[in-house]
Amino acid sequence: MTTMEQTAREARTELGGALRYSYAAPEDSGVARWRDVSRSGASIELGRYLRPGREVMLEVSSPLVLNGPLKIRGRVVWSRPAGEAGRYVAGLFIYRDTPEMALDFAALGYAARRQSNTQEVNEVSKGPLWTLFSPRTETGTYNGLAQARAV
Repeated sequence: MTTMEQTAREARTELGGALRYSYAAPEDSGVARWRDVSRSGASIELGRYLRPGREVMLEVSSPLVLNGPLKIRGRVVWSRPAGEAGRYVAGLFIYRDTPEMALDFAALGYAARRQSNTQEVNEVSKGPLWTLFSPRTETGTYNGLAQARAV
């Protein structure tokens, strides 16, 4: 387990695809690739180092927005060199301070989960989702009532 995995606060879902980013002036922009998203952040891979604390604007196309790309505002939390020369990975905190921004970022998380689900369609977990409770049988009697498991 790497240091990154030990310090991550939330579950991350891998996401593929390209996006545009900009910061400071409009000419300070470029193209990056998504790495993953979580409930409150994301990480991207890009061709330059972004200083932690820098505000960035991300633009990505979405099926939920018909009149243009999603515009998501974030702040760089960490940045480090990636494996290949001239590439960097940046961890972003995503602002969700307006309902529109929260909805746009939720749509991005939904797209990542949908992408992940189509890749793992045959991998079904047989274990209980909540480890505090034991798995239930298909049918059983609980507190004197017969119950069938929903499908």
